Amino acid sequence: MGCIKLQDGINAIEEEPEECDAAYPNKTSLACMINSEIGTVLAVMPRNVRWGRRYMSGDDQVEHSLIQSLKSLRRQVFSWKHPWHAINPALYLQLFLDVI
Repeated sequence: MGCIKLQDGINAIEEEPEECDAAYPNKTSLACMINSEIGTVLAVMPRNVRWGRRYMSGDDQVEHSLIQSLKSLRRQVFSWKHPWHAINPALYLQLFLDVI
């Protein structure tokens, strides 16, 4: 999974060497990290009056467009075909900046 440096004198279970490129981390691990951050933000946002649910006529609820965009990004993050270093960071960071 990752590359961990162990201190001298510690006996560890030897695993098959993995390709560990520090410049470009694993595609899935970055997608999981962004997914986790989106989940955290989505859990907190509805507590704020600014992004809380809006009620229309009857029992219909409308989510804030920023919440809808974050949910959409959450679905897209795992389907990007390009390596992370080739993806414009603004695609996934802009929504976080909009929340701030």
